[in-house]
Amino acid sequence: GSGKTHGRLLEEVAARSPAAPEFQAHERDEFNSLPRSENTTCRDFIPQLKKEVSRCTYSDRLDEQLCDRLEADINNLTPQRRLLEKKDLAFAKAQKICEQHDDIIQATSSGSDTLLQRH
Repeated sequence: GSGKTHGRLLEEVAARSPAAPEFQAHERDEFNSLPRSENTTCRDFIPQLKKEVSRCTYSDRLDEQLCDRLEADINNLTPQRRLLEKKDLAFAKAQKICEQHDDIIQATSSGSDTLLQRH
């Protein structure tokens, strides 16, 4: 580790942040509690996540925070297991896994003809 205390790290993040620490705590809470309805696809949810996280000062942990939120909000075990099996998963890869699952769900729910079509 770097030998820095948790409090010192928080002070450094707050000092680099253009917003007050109280505001950042509120923004992080908004990000962490962003609701995802059961019918919302990853393609629809990910832009919402990115918009909310852009207000937070996660800096070097941004990718990790996005992955954690995506994993936590998946309401289907198949892609969730795929995400959790990966070590050091980058958000771009997590997004791709979720979008592929969206495609499979959409194709199977709209009939087998969709599987043969390219958009």
